[in-house]
Amino acid sequence: MNLMLHNAEPSMDAFLVLTGFLAALSLIPALEASADFQGTIYRYYKKRLMRIVPAYYGVLIFLHMYVLPQSSNPHTPTDTWRTFFDRKQPWDTVVCRDKAWTNFLFSNNQLANGGCYNTSWSLAVQMQFYAVLPLALVMLRPRTPAFRDRVWYAAAAVVALTLVYRAVLFAANRLWQYMPIPMFGPFGPHIEPAIDFFARYFYLSFIARLCPICLGIMTALAATNLRCRNLIASAQQKIGLEHNPAHPTADPVILGGAIILQMGLISPLLTVFSLLLTTSGQTGLSKRLADALSNQLLARVADLSYDIYLLHPLVIYGVWSVLPPSTWFIFDNPIPFALVACLVLALSAAAAWLQGKFWDAVVNGFGQKREAFHGDKVDMHARAGKAE
Repeated sequence: MNLMLHNAEPSMDAFLVLTGFLAALSLIPALEASADFQGTIYRYYKKRLMRIVPAYYGVLIFLHMYVLPQSSNPHTPTDTWRTFFDRKQPWDTVVCRDKAWTNFLFSNNQLANGGCYNTSWSLAVQMQFYAVLPLALVMLRPRTPAFRDRVWYAAAAVVALTLVYRAVLFAANRLWQYMPIPMFGPFGPHIEPAIDFFARYFYLSFIARLCPICLGIMTALAATNLRCRNLIASAQQKIGLEHNPAHPTADPVILGGAIILQMGLISPLLTVFSLLLTTSGQTGLSKRLADALSNQLLARVADLSYDIYLLHPLVIYGVWSVLPPSTWFIFDNPIPFALVACLVLALSAAAAWLQGKFWDAVVNGFGQKREAFHGDKVDMHARAGKAE
């Protein structure tokens, strides 16, 4: 139970697999269909930047203008201050003061604690991937035969090299000497350098995270390949949750537990298989699962997920400032914890909806003004041409 509650690796790998899957699913066909690589890449970058940057920068500005000054507020509850503003916490005041620029440049994952607003380290990894992917795909010659094969082999090579990278770092720094590592403290002076090294180069590093991202790219290629679809359909008839109940992997508890217990290469495969089963046009259980995941409620949650990701630390801070954990957290009674968790989730969703509406209005208004400005320039040039 402790492993399932504290091991965030499977969910993080799922997020990164989805990142690679969705990016490849949209960008690879676009590059194949257009000879204007420059225009395609420009539109891709523009779409990514307009989706991510305004909301993220808005949260950072709010953090520095309003939230961080509360670290010197004597009325801030002690447990709230220690959870958010203390050393190596999400809004470490020293890191936020000295290294805030890393967040704006999407490089805060290069810091051992993930930087200021350290929950955004995965966004930094994601943006670094978005910056590299189009250039890497263009180097593989999208409009020539066997392009997708080259992408597949390149992604597979990166997966293998990422595993080698992890192994070399582990061996060169003899990390086994520190096992088991007390990941949640307290950290003594002999163990803290190892924790920082592990965090910076194994957990937060863009290179270390290329494995699940590239598995996502390979999944997108497989899901759109007819031969692979037929192979999956054939395999479903031999093994699976409903076709062979006697097989060990037919038990979802055993299957899920086995994968959760694995790290590195194995962890992202749950998302890979789920994507293949639900996006490759299969029938039976796979189709029912795909239909369930495509309902309007979950689609709406998916639309809000990025803003919830950005805002939930601020919401937790706000709730804890009014309701410190010492007033409701009781080990023998989980009901208050469940109620506060539901409150945080509801407030995060509401704040995400409001933020999304706000930035949509701002971006759309700016776009309309820009189009009107260009339209006026065109009319002015046309009138000048007629006058001549």
